[in-house]
Amino acid sequence: MVILKETKTTSADTRLYTRLGGNLKMKKLTTIILTFIPIIMWAHQDRYYTYEYDNVTVRFKTGFFFEEINNAKIIGQYAAFLSDSMDYDKPILLDFIHDYGHSYQGKTFSFLGYGSEKYDLVSFYMQDSIKDNLYHMVPLSDSVESIQNVEKETHSVPAENRQQSIVIRQFGFHFDVTQTINLLYHAITNKSEVKKLSSPDTLSSYLGNMYYSFESIPRNRIDSIKSSKMTFVESVLKTKVYCEVDSINRNRLYYSYFSQNGTYQIFASIHDKEILLDTLEQVYSFNPWEYMPVALFVFETPNQMRSYSVVTFMDYEVKRSKEHRIEIDPYEYLRSINIDWLGGDIYIIDYSNGFGSTPVKRLIYLENDDVIIDDFEDYINSHRKEEK
Repeated sequence: MVILKETKTTSADTRLYTRLGGNLKMKKLTTIILTFIPIIMWAHQDRYYTYEYDNVTVRFKTGFFFEEINNAKIIGQYAAFLSDSMDYDKPILLDFIHDYGHSYQGKTFSFLGYGSEKYDLVSFYMQDSIKDNLYHMVPLSDSVESIQNVEKETHSVPAENRQQSIVIRQFGFHFDVTQTINLLYHAITNKSEVKKLSSPDTLSSYLGNMYYSFESIPRNRIDSIKSSKMTFVESVLKTKVYCEVDSINRNRLYYSYFSQNGTYQIFASIHDKEILLDTLEQVYSFNPWEYMPVALFVFETPNQMRSYSVVTFMDYEVKRSKEHRIEIDPYEYLRSINIDWLGGDIYIIDYSNGFGSTPVKRLIYLENDDVIIDDFEDYINSHRKEEK
């Protein structure tokens, strides 16, 4: 049985916003304003998406419903399958903190422990204006707690389960299914070792004055486990785990994907016949066109895109574009990639950050020519006939 819970966070970000007066009218310290900018992206937006698969709880903290949530759900199902295969029925928490603001520049930090599921966010402030009740952030250092008049604030993220649990906590933009299941397999088979080696650990947050605090085994041990080749894990990952879809009309062509052997298989299906389209290392954005023309746009990363289509009246002829490389900062803050059909074979691709009506980047895609136009004005001018 799968149980979904979606809750807004009462985060340290929201509390900081309150402490800063509930507005952006700051009179001092330009650094306050600069460090406050990232909070605009997170304050009042972050949510915990929680899913349960038997004894496995998947908790995913992020600002919007990114495709990576579906990846976490797939990992959770593999975790439940592994747990069942090993006759392990004690609580397991897979805790994903999504780095959608790219504070870690593409890196993923993994931690493993056994015990309480809760963790803390610790922040440091110094009062800037008593009259306006304004504070500024104090950057982290080894001696920050000894500085006079510095206030320490701790916000505890509560546990999903009050029982002692295996906790795999990861911070990153994308989470690897094989590495996560490796950590779980090691935790189940070496629970006493995990208990013994667990000790307080920390990780810097997206704000210069904040860090996360929790229990974990040493990081070098975790790196070794993640990169290990485990035969039992490989056998578990041979199972197909499908991306969950709310509703499917199996009499119409639809697109989806499943995970198998640590990769992602993109497919089209109609009347329960699956047509494999591609194999990818990850799925960053999945954009099926719901109505005619039947087209699919898949971004493996923000910089890599392919389009697919299946002609059902020609014995399922598959059309697959070349892999397009798109010039955009891979660490650009993005909320979504939106596809709009203009008619014929013309599509608009919008990279949106959710602020205002102007996209971060806008592209034109010509399906028949399999061409992406980055500068539409330049493209038009290059095809105009010169006046005689």
